[in-house]
Amino acid sequence: IGAEVGYAPSVKNYLFDNHTGSVTQNTYALPINLILGWQVYSAKNWGWNFKAFFGYAGYSSDIKTPDNITAKFNSSALHYGIEASYLYDFIISQQHTFGMNVGIGYEFGTFIGQSLTSSSFENPTNLDSYTKTSFISSIGVHYFLNVNHQFWLTYKYKSGYNVGDGGSMNAEGRQAKYSSTPNNVLTFAYAYKF
Repeated sequence: IGAEVGYAPSVKNYLFDNHTGSVTQNTYALPINLILGWQVYSAKNWGWNFKAFFGYAGYSSDIKTPDNITAKFNSSALHYGIEASYLYDFIISQQHTFGMNVGIGYEFGTFIGQSLTSSSFENPTNLDSYTKTSFISSIGVHYFLNVNHQFWLTYKYKSGYNVGDGGSMNAEGRQAKYSSTPNNVLTFAYAYKF
């Protein structure tokens, strides 16, 4: 059981409507996940780690619409899924274990609380929620202190989030499309092994 915090440096917020065109704004996010897993070693220096996770990330950013209005694009997501990692340990002792890991996984991202607000608008435009899925590939390093205290530093690539492939709705007589694309994330995790 543990927690994972991350830094997603290249999130793209995308907005399109059929009157003004499209705009994309780069931003970053600091996702946080709760993790629950199981780990087994098949040999002294290699094994498997399986985990499920559930977390939250905020992807809000200022966005300049094609008709030159600066607005706040509010976007949040609940991320949940599973991952499996292969562990290979380089240093193994009674107290310290250091190694690397590669993994794959599958994630659901439910984007909620999305809206567009601006002083130029009378009321905020609330956007419908949507869910996307993504495969995850990862590579990282891990350090175990006394086997029970586990620290992980991992880079993850998420292939299923694409610009323009998100929510869609009619907003104030306009056809709107919108998405947030958190494709890359660097995570640090702590887990306690019972």
